[in-house]
Amino acid sequence: MQLVERGELDLDAPIQKYLPDFQPHNPFHKKITLRQLMSHRAGQLREPPVGNYFDPTAAFPIGNGSQPERHHARLCAPESHTKYSNAGVATVGYVLEKHSGQPFAGYLQLPSLSPWGFATARSGPNRS
Repeated sequence: MQLVERGELDLDAPIQKYLPDFQPHNPFHKKITLRQLMSHRAGQLREPPVGNYFDPTAAFPIGNGSQPERHHARLCAPESHTKYSNAGVATVGYVLEKHSGQPFAGYLQLPSLSPWGFATARSGPNRS
């Protein structure tokens, strides 16, 4: 939201403005936006098929350069239902990675966590 306040990101622009390769199968032909992703109203799966925290063999989708859920079908039309989606949150994180040019965890640390004294926070599941 800090980037939105500074005019660097638009909550209501189609997500392809920030992720041109994000082309999930969308039979509903409604654009997906950051606002929908952040409010869990984009019609996405709850978990990305690869890289979710239930998948012990794959890396977490944010912070490793992956492109979360970029080619997977929508479950319902954007704005038609509220359905919690870690995949949607991961997609927003990927927008932040691409926009800032740094890994999500590094981007998040400076403006959001450091002022509160969270010097050891990290992104992703604890796999140890």
